Amino acid sequence: PLKTEIVEADIRNNYKNAKNLLPSVAAIKPTKTLQAIKDIKANLKTFSPAKSEEALLATLDDLEKGMAPLGLSNIPAPVEMMVGTKKSLNETIKWDKSEGTKNLLRGVQKSLLDDIQEYKKVNPAWGKAFDKAERSFEATAKREKLDKFLAGKIEDPTTKEVAYIPLAKLLNDKKYAKQLENTLGGQQFKKLKDFTKVAEAMATAERNTPNKSGTGPFMAALGLIGSIANGDFITPLKVIGGGAVLTELLTNKRFLNLATKFAKEPTEPLAKKLNALIKENTGMTSQALMTGLKSQGGE
Repeated sequence: PLKTEIVEADIRNNYKNAKNLLPSVAAIKPTKTLQAIKDIKANLKTFSPAKSEEALLATLDDLEKGMAPLGLSNIPAPVEMMVGTKKSLNETIKWDKSEGTKNLLRGVQKSLLDDIQEYKKVNPAWGKAFDKAERSFEATAKREKLDKFLAGKIEDPTTKEVAYIPLAKLLNDKKYAKQLENTLGGQQFKKLKDFTKVAEAMATAERNTPNKSGTGPFMAALGLIGSIANGDFITPLKVIGGGAVLTELLTNKRFLNLATKFAKEPTEPLAKKLNALIKENTGMTSQALMTGLKSQGGE
């Protein structure tokens, strides 16, 4: 779901409900978490750690001291603190990247959840409420990641600069494509690839066909489909919602099926159906979206 005040309030309520079912004395041995911390430290073999590695080591030391005071690893740790730590790591880890020092903490977070899983066996009512809260948070986080991808605002792995990358180029880059596939799921990712391939071919054909004529909605549909694939215009994040708008469309199977069909055989009837579907999902016509795209691209 799109992250709105209502959705955020719902997530907070889900976590609050789980907290109410958690006794203040609830504790569990953080065995797997401490082992994950130990493994990461063992792999950081350097006499002169980089700043990011120093920050990572400091985080690991804080975690270790909190969960194993005085080096006593068999002492149960408060479940509430472990849940809070898991949430804190959500803020630290860069989920839109697959590499980087901070992302080594993913192993720690997974181990935290594995340890928490053991407590669920003792308190299944809390476990059910906690899982509901986690699912609601993860769904929103997944949506935000998709919005960022589909807005084309991607950090270059070499220069570290944020640049606009057209969807077609994203799908042709193995690393980005894999991240997008993991986020979308295999079936939806295949539909997106098929659509982009056909849309690219359509856009090329249109550019090679001078004086193309048609109604306003028909021409807007042509332009929008080509722009989504090739990124002829920078997706306007503020003007039309950028990735949020594209996510609504490109995660919709009906849109992908109809847009692919239209790209293969652009006709007025299909353009009419496509425009109706776009309006239904985004609240805007393809003409309005294209106006936003053009004005933003010309700035």
